[in-house]
Amino acid sequence: MKNKITIEASHIYFGGGYVLLVDLLNYLSSINLNCDVYINNIEVYKSLKQINNINVIKTTTIKTLARYFYCRENIIYFVNLPPFRKNNKSLLYFHNETILGENKIKKKKFKYILFYFWLKLFNQNVTNVGCQTNNIKRQLESIGINKVLKLPFYFEFYKSDEIQNKYDFCYVCSGEKHKNLNLLLDVINSLAKSRKISFALTLENNIKNKKLVDKINEINKKIGYKVIDNLGLISRNDVLKLYKKSSALVFPSLKESLGLPLIEANLSGLKVLSSNRSFSHEVLHEPIVFDPLDSKDILENLTFFLDGEYDNVVQKIKIENKIKEVTRLIL
Repeated sequence: MKNKITIEASHIYFGGGYVLLVDLLNYLSSINLNCDVYINNIEVYKSLKQINNINVIKTTTIKTLARYFYCRENIIYFVNLPPFRKNNKSLLYFHNETILGENKIKKKKFKYILFYFWLKLFNQNVTNVGCQTNNIKRQLESIGINKVLKLPFYFEFYKSDEIQNKYDFCYVCSGEKHKNLNLLLDVINSLAKSRKISFALTLENNIKNKKLVDKINEINKKIGYKVIDNLGLISRNDVLKLYKKSSALVFPSLKESLGLPLIEANLSGLKVLSSNRSFSHEVLHEPIVFDPLDSKDILENLTFFLDGEYDNVVQKIKIENKIKEVTRLIL
């Protein structure tokens, strides 16, 4: 058995894909399996250098495209796109629903149209295609991919007794449109007018998110105290610390390939209030859901939580951690 694998993760940036990659690399390190991983983004490259047994290689788009023409084996394609030539003992790990978009091709940006047909035409060049939920599996199969395996994985940790409950709610999120933060801010504003609450966010303070950051500051100013504490882009360890300081995770996202924060929050002992979408029902037993497009429904859901209506709801993780299977498939 070969004791070294390759991971193509050239265009992974900070976000859900990055968290998954870190979990996978930490697992490979824990079982002393050597790994070459290709990374484009310099900050991601630096952040991964400290993991034992992991050889992080700085690459470029041109170099990545060139490697996609190689015949290789013992390899995971972690950026949703398959190689141009046949690879043995290989896995394409798909975790970006935007590429599929439920086949609404005409409404996509050009790059996602390109990625859609790239995936559709070349997926046969890998041994298996992996994904995280039945919803994504069905969408992949609907475009003709017939070797899809459901392989969700996540970092397993256990609830700490060091709960501080500084915040009523938290939302670990980016400013991407599908994260639905703008509507959630309207809900927080309405709720804070009738009762004192505290809400933590992890929205990066940059030019791209300026309108959302300005809206947060405006709400705090109008309410008269820091109802929303935006912590900005924080590390994975700090995210886990945030869970320990919170009572519930609010997750109004419109689409997810898995919904990893739901798992992390549950492992941390939080109640999870989330969108009435397929990922919520696949990830958790007893999901507490709301219509993510209905601000009144979200507001009612948060109010019920504050009033103790969900105290007796016992939520448990529904999906099996398949990280060992991911490794086995390529060795």
